[in-house]
Amino acid sequence: MEIPSYVRGAYFVSSDEKGKIDFYVVDPKNKTIQTKLDKREGLFYFNATKKGVYSFIFMNLKVFFFDFLMIFKLNFSRELRKNK
Repeated sequence: MEIPSYVRGAYFVSSDEKGKIDFYVVDPKNKTIQTKLDKREGLFYFNATKKGVYSFIFMNLKVFFFDFLMIFKLNFSRELRKNK
């Protein structure tokens, strides 16, 4: 990914209510820039303006022994967008 870039994506967890997860995007300075809590699906977007590793973190601390399928999609664009 080139910097700066506009990053957008989505995730979907295929399961029942137990499959709700917490989702975080963390920038290279370890600052959380997106949060979605207790959701089975979500859309996210942000301007990536810092060089380094951006982390996409998925957590489900409520159910330890539970299998589910997750779809995760990312898209990058060189055109930055205004934050809404």
